[in-house]
Amino acid sequence: MKKTASVFLGILIVFTCVFTCFAAGEEALVVDSARPVAAMSAELLPAAEKAAEYIGRVCGKAPEVTDNPDVSHALKIAIDSAKKENGYIIEASGQDIIITGSSLAQTVRGVYAFLEKYAGINCYTSALTVYEKESIIVPAGEKYEYTPYFEFTDTDWLSPKDTEYSLFNGINSAEYRWIPAELGGADLSAPYLYYIII
Repeated sequence: MKKTASVFLGILIVFTCVFTCFAAGEEALVVDSARPVAAMSAELLPAAEKAAEYIGRVCGKAPEVTDNPDVSHALKIAIDSAKKENGYIIEASGQDIIITGSSLAQTVRGVYAFLEKYAGINCYTSALTVYEKESIIVPAGEKYEYTPYFEFTDTDWLSPKDTEYSLFNGINSAEYRWIPAELGGADLSAPYLYYIII
């Protein structure tokens, strides 16, 4: 019995060492104050600033925000106008983490999805935002893609009147809330939106 237990323990130790070595080969990307947040165009600077603000709340210090597209080892925020399908992608590419959306609004949604999925920030109500992590780690080779089921979402519940709650939960600008245009808010003077509201 002792011999069997010793053999089993030996196999377990070898397996653990092999698994640890394999896992170490896959470097995860850490997001903290040392990794700049780069807006790939001037219109994305407000989204980059929001990302940096929340990263700072998780990690203790906000990273630098830049509009330099050539910066490396960055969290890069971009609009992919060639993307035909509505939605966003969060991807670890080399030493960069790239958030791209099919439009400004979708890129902003990608930023808030990143904060929820990887930074552990959950906005449950306008008065309750929970920070579940103390570090932000994105697995190497990660690619998360999302296409919303609906282009327009709205509700008249109390919490969605709050801008940050709406951004975290993918709710559009409408009669009950105001999302600034620089964060992808809808133009409330647009005829199609007026038609939907009334």
